[in-house]
Amino acid sequence: LWSKETELVLNINNSEGTSSLFESNTSFLSQFEDMQRFDTKNKITISTKTIDSLVSSGELTDLDFMKIDVQGAELDVFKGGKDYLKNNLVGLEVEVEFSPMYQDQPLFSEVDTFVRQELGLELWDIRKTYWKYPQKRKPNACKGRLIFGDALYLRSIPTLDAWLLGMDSEKAKTKLHMLIISSLAYGYLDYAEAILNVDFADKYLGKEDKQ
Repeated sequence: LWSKETELVLNINNSEGTSSLFESNTSFLSQFEDMQRFDTKNKITISTKTIDSLVSSGELTDLDFMKIDVQGAELDVFKGGKDYLKNNLVGLEVEVEFSPMYQDQPLFSEVDTFVRQELGLELWDIRKTYWKYPQKRKPNACKGRLIFGDALYLRSIPTLDAWLLGMDSEKAKTKLHMLIISSLAYGYLDYAEAILNVDFADKYLGKEDKQ
């Protein structure tokens, strides 16, 4: 998946989970230990598609929540699915980088701005990962530098009513169910209950649904 249909070079790295459409930023990575896992051992050419094109062709028919981790290419995937994602996502978990692990990759600030402004979701939480610089004195006592994390976004109550009004009643009911279920799955019981207590929820949820 990408922002458009084209052909791109995928860098296959020693640790295949670090493989990316962006080249490893060796000048940054070399400051830390065990960074040879980012060394590229092969390059392959791949054809890309967009989420919006998969929707148009009928290959993607329904989506409520999205989890994505594609080593720096997340923003381009969102750009290729903006129309569909802004109209269908109740929530999103996305890997974000705070430091440039790859050359010319978008960092958290760009991804966050796009998700909030273009997809209509709001930041809920971030699970953070730190890397430590090599040092001999008490290596286990230091915290390290913030490098990347997983950011959680959900659709917020102030924007929810207007968003649901753009759908038929059955789809709106399903989306509200999925937002509540997603909130519960991530442990936000308070938010799930807050959704149930807003006035417009009665348009989509009966007493049995709420119970």
